[in-house]
Amino acid sequence: MRQRLKTARTHLTALTACKGKGHRRYTTAEALHAACQSILEKQDVVGLITVTLDCERQTRTVNAQRGRPSKHNPHPQPRLIEEVSYKVSKIHIDSKALEARITRLGWRAYVTNAPAKEWSLNDVVLAYRGEWRIEQGFHLLKGSPLSLAPVYLTKTEHIRGLLCLLSIAVRALTLIRYTVSQSLQQADERIKGISPVYPHVKTNSPSAAMILAAFASITLAFVQHADQYFVHVSPLNTIQRRLLALLHLPADLYQRIADMLPSHPPFFSEA
Repeated sequence: MRQRLKTARTHLTALTACKGKGHRRYTTAEALHAACQSILEKQDVVGLITVTLDCERQTRTVNAQRGRPSKHNPHPQPRLIEEVSYKVSKIHIDSKALEARITRLGWRAYVTNAPAKEWSLNDVVLAYRGEWRIEQGFHLLKGSPLSLAPVYLTKTEHIRGLLCLLSIAVRALTLIRYTVSQSLQQADERIKGISPVYPHVKTNSPSAAMILAAFASITLAFVQHADQYFVHVSPLNTIQRRLLALLHLPADLYQRIADMLPSHPPFFSEA
């Protein structure tokens, strides 16, 4: 706060401190007042500083026309021009308003319709600080990996169905992220190598997109011999096995799915 006051005072003084070429001259009180108000608003010190303006009037003599006088073309009498300019003459800081502003620093007002018997002030503050999780759900819905927009559907029932389907996906992704984060925090552990961009960074709260990307390398191969189908799934790496454990899923989950597929052969088409 005091640093902002110092900066505002410096900028206010510099408005009319210098004269001459390259420096603006304020010819109306309204223009200078607007410039002062802009500085006060930018530094958020409106109501703390009072600026007093002073009017300066200067009279100077100028020739009535250009060029040098001659015998046949004498110059008319010089004329007087009055120049008016405004400057900042006094900057006053209201000490009482400043102290009142300082006493309010750091305070926040929380308003809720939750009953005081059920929600304490601490519970309300923690719930408010956790709103970023709700925003993270909307981020998943609008961005990767769900990418709601742009919508190429025109029928209302199709749009409604798409939103319902994606909302289920948001809940699934949120549950995956929450379960992994809770498991890591309970074990006081940080997982390393889950981010392809920063493989050496450890985290205890990986995003749902990072968790899904960790399983992107898994491949499923179908082999047909005579009338039999064989399915092969690539082995899981260390990070994939650890994520399955954090999700409370069996380590052979993908192998179980692969064992079920021969009884439901896939459909192959020729290109």
